[in-house]
Amino acid sequence: MENYYIKLLSFKNIAILLLAVLPLAKAKSQGVRFLVPDGVVAHYGGSIGFGSAGISYDLFKNQRGNLDFTFGYVPESKGGPLRILTGKFSYKPVKIGLKDIGTLYPVNPGTFISYTPGEQFEKWSKTQYPKGYYWWSKSTRIHLSLSTEAKFNGEKVLHKAGIKAIGVYSELNTNDLYAVSWFKNKDSMSFLEIVRVGYGVRVYF
Repeated sequence: MENYYIKLLSFKNIAILLLAVLPLAKAKSQGVRFLVPDGVVAHYGGSIGFGSAGISYDLFKNQRGNLDFTFGYVPESKGGPLRILTGKFSYKPVKIGLKDIGTLYPVNPGTFISYTPGEQFEKWSKTQYPKGYYWWSKSTRIHLSLSTEAKFNGEKVLHKAGIKAIGVYSELNTNDLYAVSWFKNKDSMSFLEIVRVGYGVRVYF
């Protein structure tokens, strides 16, 4: 089962996903336009799985925001097996033009919620621990993030491929549990210990 999910998130299958979704992007109709994703995203690390992939939507008329929905997997060799469902939002307040090559978005604050289903993430035992002993959810984490994205013109990178742009980004994040742990142990815990790093590619149609 572990090998199945690793293959599912391989670069080959991500490429197949791109080719499968591309015709949908070209065939958008006014009635269902808001349901059809504006792109796909592949992500490595960053608290949402050893590898993850999903769909992406452009937000706002000026396309200064992204809303992503991803499925991630952590293999047994990396602490799993775990499956992680994530909804991510990021805002791009600063835009720097790179001539006709593309655009740089240097500082993109965001937030996301991740959910990890599984028997090991059921509610804490009420008989074993007193009420309020564990105040946080085992399966759901709320994160704050900060990313940088370079978005390249698709016509310059992949001629006649039907792709508007390709974005490459890096992302820092932490979550509610890490933040509280650091706040309570600042004298013995470095802030960098609660920061996680992820990298991704977003393809825009």
